[in-house]
Amino acid sequence: MRVLILDFDFHTVTGGGQTFYRRVVARHPQVSFLYPSYGPDLRQEVRRTLPPNAEPFPLDIHVEIPALSGLRVSAIEEALTHNLCRMALALQGSVLDVVDVPAYFPAAHLVRPIFARYGIAVGCVAQALLGWGSVTLQNAYGDERSPEIIEAWAQPERRSSAAADVCYALSHSHAAEDSRSGVSPRFVDMHDALEEFDIPSPEAPGSGPPDLWFVGRLDRNKGPDLFLEMVARLPEGLYRRCRLAGPDNVWSNSVRWSEHLMELARQLGIPAKYVGRISNEELRNDIYKGRSVLVVPSRADVFNYVALEAVANGCPILLSRQAGAADFLQENHPHLAPLVVDPEDLAESAAHLEQILRNFNENARRLRRLLSERPLPRPREDFMLEIYRASERRVMKLENIELARRILLNPSPLLSASAAAWRPLRTDGEYAPAMTAVVIVRNDPTDAAATLACLARQTVPGLDAVVMDAGYGSEMVLREVVSRFGSFARMLPRKGIDSSTDGLGRLAIRGTAVSLFAAGDIVAPDFLSRCLNALAQYPAAGICLSPWTETCELGIPRVEHGLRDLSSHSGVVEVSIGPGATIRRAVLEELVGLDDSLGLREPLDLLRRICQFHPVIGLPSSASAAWRRVVSPQDDDSRVALSKGASIMAGSRAASDYGASEAPTAGAAGAL
Repeated sequence: MRVLILDFDFHTVTGGGQTFYRRVVARHPQVSFLYPSYGPDLRQEVRRTLPPNAEPFPLDIHVEIPALSGLRVSAIEEALTHNLCRMALALQGSVLDVVDVPAYFPAAHLVRPIFARYGIAVGCVAQALLGWGSVTLQNAYGDERSPEIIEAWAQPERRSSAAADVCYALSHSHAAEDSRSGVSPRFVDMHDALEEFDIPSPEAPGSGPPDLWFVGRLDRNKGPDLFLEMVARLPEGLYRRCRLAGPDNVWSNSVRWSEHLMELARQLGIPAKYVGRISNEELRNDIYKGRSVLVVPSRADVFNYVALEAVANGCPILLSRQAGAADFLQENHPHLAPLVVDPEDLAESAAHLEQILRNFNENARRLRRLLSERPLPRPREDFMLEIYRASERRVMKLENIELARRILLNPSPLLSASAAAWRPLRTDGEYAPAMTAVVIVRNDPTDAAATLACLARQTVPGLDAVVMDAGYGSEMVLREVVSRFGSFARMLPRKGIDSSTDGLGRLAIRGTAVSLFAAGDIVAPDFLSRCLNALAQYPAAGICLSPWTETCELGIPRVEHGLRDLSSHSGVVEVSIGPGATIRRAVLEELVGLDDSLGLREPLDLLRRICQFHPVIGLPSSASAAWRRVVSPQDDDSRVALSKGASIMAGSRAASDYGASEAPTAGAAGAL
């Protein structure tokens, strides 16, 4: 499974959403996670520390992208669109099983139409409710939360959540914020997204007055100003030091939040100090395991990892009821639940904080004893797979359909110089020819660019890409498309406008097999390698087929065309042939002698003959990574009849993809 997360540099950026995504990557070792980076996560010293399945890719904010006209969207949606286009440059020609869209990047409604223009197929679009920008603005100071700005964010948020195939949330309290869209989210078991800690020692650490800590982003939602107001109401001598840590932000045009808070502390007479960002080691040793009390005074907070991890280490905390962690602890671990307060009620909050400080040793020992008796459950691996596979496609709203169509009306960006610059560099000339991939163009010539972009990503060495003009579009435009792919692709021109065939003899087939595509087809990077491996493992098979996904004109999956087990079928059975049907060269030589007697203008005629008289092997359903856009399903004629005994082969993957009990054998029940 390949998952794209639309968050930036989350292995080096501090924040709750970033922490969540780091845990998702770490707990799903068999899933490849792609995500954009402005540079920090691409540094060698960072790359060396990343999990093997974390795949950051560069996003250049200065790269020139082809303009999109006629969209009629807000400035916020325009910025989202530009960022998606820049991501698509790096991912052109890919297949993504899931695109995970955090709420603070509300672009689920833009993903499929924009990615489709770059030849990117998308399975499931998941909306993660990790903090809406409009909610953040509603909780900001008065001069920052004009109704116009809030609505400017709320509009794409509504569109985004309405377009997602599945939504998920980290806490019930935060999910309530999304009730305006009518979405019923699934919930992540946050036990699975927490760091696993050892049970702390039973005794309270250190001696003397404890330190007071605020840890979090400096902004109004997190409430660092409320923290100082609470501390100002405490009697003298109850605490040793007062510290604030976390990412700084702009408070006004000329003042940082840290400066504003230090001035507020001076006015309140508090010896507070802002220590900036702290490392994970400092967080664990100085706060979680130190003689400290953590205060979480959030006005709005999706979850708050620091609060729960402090509890897991036996560190006493004062927790805002506005943090998702409060509901989580009260519902799942009431024996560990800390004092929960309304942070705006400063008098009550200060009174509870005073109680925690005066009884620090007793509170710390009690929490540690309870953790020893009833610890938090261990996190599970692969906890997101159920959500990622739970696509609940809904009817698209009209405004999203209209916007998607306006995006798709724009010219293909794959013909631009920037797209060519970001394309993988192939070195097929260094290898013996292994396969010829034929792209047959019947309609819009620019559709071929998407298929060529995906073929450029194929892992099979020695690939020969041929574009065949079937005579329905502009040959001049098609030549321009092919030229954009340099020496990787060559064009087989039409013999004549009235020609009924485009002969195989003119293909100059290179390698051992031919794979057939319609312009616009997309397959996963390892698709052709899998097809060649399947034919190599079963020498009797004449052709390799694959399950495939049919999408509508907007790129939304519509029908899954599977392959049945036909090893014991009787009578005539039909199968639907999709992208990348791969034919053994010897079979072509046997049937048509590589001359013009049978052509590829209508390749199904050729495929029907092969499937009637030669054994067929099918890739397993788990390898279904082939996509085709079908604008008019009633006109689709991709079905082929297989007579009894025509197909007896089981599905195949590369041997390394199987466990010992999973490897297929000829005649076993498989994909076909």
